[in-house]
Amino acid sequence: MKNLQTKKKVWISALGILLGIVCLFFWFFQNQNQEEKEDFTADEMKLDQAVSQALLGDGEQTYLAGECSAEGHQIVGYEKKAEEIVVYAVTIYGEYGFENGHFVKISGSGVIPAVLYFDLSYQLKKIAYPQDGALYQESLQKLFPTEYYAKVIHLQNTAEESLKEQERQYARDYLDAIGREADIGEYGDYEHILLTDVGVSVEVSNQMAAHEKLFNYPYWLGNQERLENNQRYVYELNYDAEKKQIIYTKYQYNNQEIIEQFIFDGLTGEELSSIAA
Repeated sequence: MKNLQTKKKVWISALGILLGIVCLFFWFFQNQNQEEKEDFTADEMKLDQAVSQALLGDGEQTYLAGECSAEGHQIVGYEKKAEEIVVYAVTIYGEYGFENGHFVKISGSGVIPAVLYFDLSYQLKKIAYPQDGALYQESLQKLFPTEYYAKVIHLQNTAEESLKEQERQYARDYLDAIGREADIGEYGDYEHILLTDVGVSVEVSNQMAAHEKLFNYPYWLGNQERLENNQRYVYELNYDAEKKQIIYTKYQYNNQEIIEQFIFDGLTGEELSSIAA
């Protein structure tokens, strides 16, 4: 009986040790998996930030500059290779500026698939977009692996609102930063009255558009704002229907001081007077 009790105690001790080893083994792998998951999430965050910076930098070199650069993207997938990271995404880009008191997307893109190539330090090497026109589908298929192609096509048709929301968040943050309130929208969201809408001939309207000194002015009745040397200026186009005069005025945003003004005959396009900066 004593030997049996001794064997039983030994068996229980061995079982306890075995259970302890199993628990330790399980804890080790759980902890390792958690660390790997945290590292993977951190890598994805770095990659997401790298994509944002890459799209902003590329867009600023491509589109007409506004006050606020904005982007939106959704990563479809990525591949980490020996010397680079390749990211497959759908993207959108916008430049925002003030027009008639609204904060408007004045230039940019719609939803565009893109392949971004980074080195292992998340520095951009290049961005590839599909070709326009008849070569679009063929070039898209060449850029995206089969496993991502169908999803990219789907997102082109379904992700626009989500990408626009990301883009407009940049605009909201910018307005908060400068202490301004304004509606945020696209050019087509607001009415733009052209000179030809108020009776100016197409010829005279085209003549105004060809003036190099009027490049910064809107081609529609109203105003747009520009930052120059850290000063905010308003460029405004008005039409005096009674006098038949087209009036271009640049003034300081803060105190309304006129910096320059050009007045043209609305019937002939002849310059009547000017106050040059």
